[in-house]
Amino acid sequence: MSIEQNKAIVCRLFEALNAAVDAMAAARPQIFDSNEISYFAGQAFDYAAHTQFDAVLFTAFPDIRFTIKSLLADSDTVVARTSARGTQTGPFQGIPARGATVTVSAIAIYRVVGDKIVKQWLEYDQLGLLQQLSAIPAQP
Repeated sequence: MSIEQNKAIVCRLFEALNAAVDAMAAARPQIFDSNEISYFAGQAFDYAAHTQFDAVLFTAFPDIRFTIKSLLADSDTVVARTSARGTQTGPFQGIPARGATVTVSAIAIYRVVGDKIVKQWLEYDQLGLLQQLSAIPAQP
């Protein structure tokens, strides 16, 4: 696959995420390899666990929308700097719904083999998210 094709696969991922949980579930087999491993803030998720994580995310933030701020690629690697914005209307990682609208920045690295993502490493602003959800106090 060319660099441009690899970038297009990552863009397709974000289009599916922005179309909500059903669209993401339908697009998942075309975007992710069934043996994919994703790392979210250091935790490894296989394909099934990643699918469950998406369900939890969309339950907590049903209106979540992702924006690609920049996209870089070289060979089989694509790096995306993104932001996500959504309103918490359901529990998330033990935090009860508070109706807070949050914006979180992230950087994700994708490895694409053939025409599917086989690895994903995602680091996001967990501290900022917890502060916006009033789970921990914000620093002055």
